[in-house]
Amino acid sequence: MTSNFDELAEMELRDPDALYTFCDRVRDDTRALSWALQFQAEMLQGDLSTVPVPEGRFGSLSSKARAKTVASCLRLAAEAVMHAGRLAVKCYSLFKRYYLLEEPASNKPRFKLSA
Repeated sequence: MTSNFDELAEMELRDPDALYTFCDRVRDDTRALSWALQFQAEMLQGDLSTVPVPEGRFGSLSSKARAKTVASCLRLAAEAVMHAGRLAVKCYSLFKRYYLLEEPASNKPRFKLSA
């Protein structure tokens, strides 16, 4: 995965198209990063679950329980990154609602109220 963070930092958000492009790229990058974190968490848990418990350490905590605890940090990071992507999408959605004045679509059904 190539890093686009430098490009994102240099983008100028001066018009709606630039903001849309920025938010779209953030969403795509966070989705990819979240997937990579989830995948690595699974791999790490699988690898660590085979490491034997050192004698006298960690009480009755098994290798699988320790591996799950360690990998949970990567899973939480994946969730946080995915949430960041959702917030970027929400940013554009709110921008569109509050700042872009759109004409009502003619294909929307209009209700006729009897007077």
